Amino acid sequence: MANITPVQVWYKGEQHNANIFTLFSKGDNLLDSAYFQYQLIEEIVVDEQTTSQTLLIGELSINGEDYALWDAEIDANAWIYNWAASKLNLTII
Repeated sequence: MANITPVQVWYKGEQHNANIFTLFSKGDNLLDSAYFQYQLIEEIVVDEQTTSQTLLIGELSINGEDYALWDAEIDANAWIYNWAASKLNLTII
């Protein structure tokens, strides 16, 4: 899970601000490709009470040179989060 600069997402007929980005591995052939599910979440804190709702769910796949770079990275989790954020035009804060 990563905090992101809020982005507007249309959800149930209204604009909402997604401020959380999650990324889950859904499959990896351990050779040259993998795919992920991501979520954009709106998290609101009022009087120390946190509520959240998932606004958007999508999928990303990685292969080729990007997969090789990810596989060689020491901090693979941070690398893949940054890679996915760049693909989705999100800014991790």
